Amino acid sequence: MTEPELGKALLNHDAAAPLTPGDVRRIATEAVARDRRRVRWLGIVTVLLWLIAAVGMPLFFLLIRIYIEPKLRVIGLEISKGNEIPARVLGNSIDLFTRQIVTFGTVLFSASVVAMLTAALCTLWLIFSMRRAMLRQVNASLLDVSEELRELRAALRK
Repeated sequence: MTEPELGKALLNHDAAAPLTPGDVRRIATEAVARDRRRVRWLGIVTVLLWLIAAVGMPLFFLLIRIYIEPKLRVIGLEISKGNEIPARVLGNSIDLFTRQIVTFGTVLFSASVVAMLTAALCTLWLIFSMRRAMLRQVNASLLDVSEELRELRAALRK
């Protein structure tokens, strides 16, 4: 049962024929189950987003170490062997490596920031969803207590 359906079910009941305790309990149980599923999935998504955000910067340095550093080492070896590398070729190689570093850095940093902001928003959403779910569970428990008190009062009057 979706939230609008739940609202309609509670608002559209006939005041002359109130909802039976079984109907109210069923509606409350469905709402609590839906809240649990929502909180569970939101928690999983939030944790995954925080993990992505946390992995972004170390991944940047790992990519530099794997892809860029070996290329720079080859250039250094060629220069140390005494092989003359034309200035234009050396300049183009260094320019290419610099662009690769900037491209990797920009993409990973941007992805990390986006993941971090999204994770922060999901964390807030999770907090408010958990609060709402807790209040619904408290309301469902209060409904059970109220029903038990009503039954106890009816039993004592007999």
